[in-house]
Amino acid sequence: MNESRNEKSSTKAENRAESGDFSIDLLSILSRRVGLIVLGGLIGCAVGACYFIFLPPSYESKAQILLMNNDSGAIASSMQNGESISEDLLATHMSLMQSKRIVGEALKTAELEEVPSIIEKLSEDKTATDYVIDNLYVTRGGSGSSRGARVLSLAFRHSEPEVCQQVVSAIIGQYRKFVESKFKDVNQEAVRLINTARLDLENEIGELSVKYRDFKSNAPIMSSTSGGPNIFAQRYEELSAELSQLQLNVDESRGRLELVRENLATFDGANGRQLEKLALIDAKNAERLGIIVTVESGEAQTAQFQALQPQRMGAATAQYSSLLALKAQLKQATEEYGANHPQVKTFETQLKEMEEFFTSRESNLGVEPGQKPITPDDVMAAYVSLLDNDVLALEKRKKDLLNQISEAELAAKALVSVELEDEALVRELDRHEVLYNSVVERLRDINMQQDSSALIQEEIAAPEIGEKVSPKGSITAAIAMLTSLLTAGATILVAELRDEKIRSADDLESIYQARVLGQIPDFDANVDSRRQMRKSARSKSSFSPQLFTYHEPQSRISEVFRGMRTQLLFDLSGTNRLIAVTSPNQGDGKSTVTANLAISLAKTSKTVLLIDGDMRRPSVHKLFGKTNKFGLAELLQGKGGLADALIETECANLTLLLTGTLPSDPAELLSLKRFSDLLDAMRQKFDYVIIDCPPLLPVADPAIVAPLVDRVIVVTSIGSKGLPEAEQCHRILDSVNAQVAGVVINRSGLPGAGYRYSEYEYMSTESAASV
Repeated sequence: MNESRNEKSSTKAENRAESGDFSIDLLSILSRRVGLIVLGGLIGCAVGACYFIFLPPSYESKAQILLMNNDSGAIASSMQNGESISEDLLATHMSLMQSKRIVGEALKTAELEEVPSIIEKLSEDKTATDYVIDNLYVTRGGSGSSRGARVLSLAFRHSEPEVCQQVVSAIIGQYRKFVESKFKDVNQEAVRLINTARLDLENEIGELSVKYRDFKSNAPIMSSTSGGPNIFAQRYEELSAELSQLQLNVDESRGRLELVRENLATFDGANGRQLEKLALIDAKNAERLGIIVTVESGEAQTAQFQALQPQRMGAATAQYSSLLALKAQLKQATEEYGANHPQVKTFETQLKEMEEFFTSRESNLGVEPGQKPITPDDVMAAYVSLLDNDVLALEKRKKDLLNQISEAELAAKALVSVELEDEALVRELDRHEVLYNSVVERLRDINMQQDSSALIQEEIAAPEIGEKVSPKGSITAAIAMLTSLLTAGATILVAELRDEKIRSADDLESIYQARVLGQIPDFDANVDSRRQMRKSARSKSSFSPQLFTYHEPQSRISEVFRGMRTQLLFDLSGTNRLIAVTSPNQGDGKSTVTANLAISLAKTSKTVLLIDGDMRRPSVHKLFGKTNKFGLAELLQGKGGLADALIETECANLTLLLTGTLPSDPAELLSLKRFSDLLDAMRQKFDYVIIDCPPLLPVADPAIVAPLVDRVIVVTSIGSKGLPEAEQCHRILDSVNAQVAGVVINRSGLPGAGYRYSEYEYMSTESAASV
């Protein structure tokens, strides 16, 4: 439980840092570093004053030039699109204004190279042109909402305001002169090139017109350039559709022929059933076949035979179909019911009767008496021949169609090629005409602008006498303020980094990684506590007036100790009953805090043993008014019994074990096993055992006792030099694996109350034994 609380305490500062809550710390830092802030302000004011007094004055003259394309169409377009000149062109003109050529010629023309104020700024490696360029500033755009305007701002800084104006005016004049002269040269060359291009285009357009006229004269009459249909392509599509249908007929005839031949092969010559053969003839060819058979027998003139022939063929087909259906029913009934089932027998009887009927009907297929007989085999032979002829005819038609399709395809492609060439010639002629028109238009514009520039260069802000730009009051104030902030910030940062004071309970919690159990006010600095101590001194008790928990249990100081007691009781559960109290240095008030804490624990009806473990400068006997003659030192040396060493006090449940005669080797005595055995025995005898140890930094005694107890309490104060001492204490306790229950801040109302451990002194044996 204590480990988890220590972890929470150790991360408190980290959590505060993560949350960004630094406002209170910043205010406290500023409040205690007022002197450094004032010093930084004085230094900043001094720097600002030096800047304002010793910096030579500087003046600046400004001018603005508007740049726009000198083209009515471009101007209208710029009003719509928000642009009149490209970014690249603006950058080009900015560089041109700052070029050595423009600046040098401007200074030479205006005779400004010999101006004394400019000459005094020159050196061996710096000419007047270099000086002016270094102090010349060319920017684009305006200010405020017009920052994106196509405007160039020209500014020059110098020590004389009149010279500033003269330099800016000279540069603008030379710049405009240069641009206008170059534009005239460019215009003349452009006119020459455009005229040449115009003549070339006229010749090319004439040649293209002749070429197109010849092409149209030789093109096929059926070609069309108006998007009309291609008659050869239409013919190709019609023939392709007819070929597809013809292919279906060929496949159908071939399939029928193969089917008839396969079925005829299943019959056994003349012994096969004649009607079954005739049933293979399809209805589509029955009439044609009847005519062929009649002609073959020489009876085509018999109208009666010709009329009855389709009926005969239809009847034969129907009878054959009935026979096949009956056979299928017989097969299905046999599979479902077996050979002996009555229904199967019925089907067999019906099939036999039908076969006998078909046999008796076969004689009716012959011709009338006196006519030449025609057998079914003759009929089927004629049928097969008929199908063969149909297939041959269809194949021949297919071949003819393929030839026609090929011719139509070639003609359609040729016509498409002619049309495409026609369109290409028309497009090329149109392009040349458009280009020619644009050349003529451009030539007319150039002729109109022969005496003007391609750019409108309007001076919208003429250069005036230079205004003072430095040193300015606002800049001086800004320099002074910035210097003050930097100086004060740097000095405060250094002071804080070198500061070794502990200023708050949070600092102690972060260092010791333990919570603060309580903050004890300074007894001597508080009026109420002094009054209470005077009152306690007049009482008959032998206890020191500083033991408020005994003399004044209802006081505010006693309430602080009760709060500490509550936290310890919650933490000291089970066998955790041994407590050691120490401090970084002498004078931290640990003995007084230990005594008050022991009395507060005893008032809970728990037996408490207070051991004075400081065998160098003991003080517990003074606080309780006892004689320090026999105690812990004698027990550890084996010179007496425990009963002689334990001292009862006037506070119920509180027993003392003083140091006794001060030994010469207290650290060695505490290292004996006899001491740890004594602590184990006291653990069994008393509910709580509290050991008042010497300070941690001067001597090693607390580091010996700390591992033998359950919890350690550190009593300290907030003041100067406390930070390194607290860190050293924590390292010592951590090195011996001590369990720190918490930290008690003594004299919390007295800033700077801290003592160096080098001031710790031993008390003599005689003074230690006195009351």
